[in-house]
Amino acid sequence: MPSLEALLSGGRYTLNHTHGYTRTLLNMLGLGLDDLPVAALSRLGATGKQDGQWWMKTDPVHFITNLTDVVLDDPKTLQLSRKESEQLLATVQKHTQQDGWHCEMLSPQEWVIRLDHPRTLIVEPTDSVIGRNVLDHLPRGEEGGYWRQCMNEIQMLLHDHPINVVREENGLAEANGLWLWGGGQISLQNLAHWKHFFCDDALSVGLAKNNGIPQSSGASYSNSGWQDCGEGNILWAVQQPSEATWADYLLELDRSFFQSVLTQLQGGQLHSVVLYPAPGSRYDVCRARPGLFWKRKKPLNFYIKQQDIV
Repeated sequence: MPSLEALLSGGRYTLNHTHGYTRTLLNMLGLGLDDLPVAALSRLGATGKQDGQWWMKTDPVHFITNLTDVVLDDPKTLQLSRKESEQLLATVQKHTQQDGWHCEMLSPQEWVIRLDHPRTLIVEPTDSVIGRNVLDHLPRGEEGGYWRQCMNEIQMLLHDHPINVVREENGLAEANGLWLWGGGQISLQNLAHWKHFFCDDALSVGLAKNNGIPQSSGASYSNSGWQDCGEGNILWAVQQPSEATWADYLLELDRSFFQSVLTQLQGGQLHSVVLYPAPGSRYDVCRARPGLFWKRKKPLNFYIKQQDIV
């Protein structure tokens, strides 16, 4: 990956105390998580719907139960089909309708619910808890007890669900729980200095739509008229497609994206680039930095693990 390695070799490394795609994205945009209506924004990005109601993320997940802890597995391992997701969601809706839950599927891996009577929810994003003991990250605050009870009930509800029985028989991970987070009502964010979003995930698209920021697919960056974006910040946010291996995906990104970015930096069309190659790592690459394009490159693995040796 010569282009990406060239960019990272010329960047200034700083330790960034964030974990997961969501917190990294918000950190880059200068937004906090506490008051951000992630579910309502994601719904807007995925469906174009905006109703001013209180929505909350309810991501189907797989919990790995060990002797001393319960670990949240990467949701990408589930790969639920639309039919499977619809049946699981219908079961959850039937069980929770007495509590005023109104469930909606944005994608097979991403659900939201609307509550008749909103409740305070303080909890980390799903992708911030992957690989961690969920017992240390359960809902807290005045109404944390209610949400913990809901999560326990749903976990028991889904444990013997026919969909999960079949998945277990086929050696697939079961959707044996929900991770609840990101509640709130739609509101504007301070993103006036951002001129264009190249992205595809529901939250980023929703942020762009909600704040009147032009948005294009993340895959279109290198082939689009980025020169027409004008002066200001450009966001390019992309996640690994589930069907692609990480190595193959990076090679394709190096050819289709990072090579273009490097050329634009060298030519003066871009002033600077901020890269987040891995949780905890941030590299600021500025075209005016001495030695940017002749520093000796190191393998990509060095930059991904940099936070472990600083």
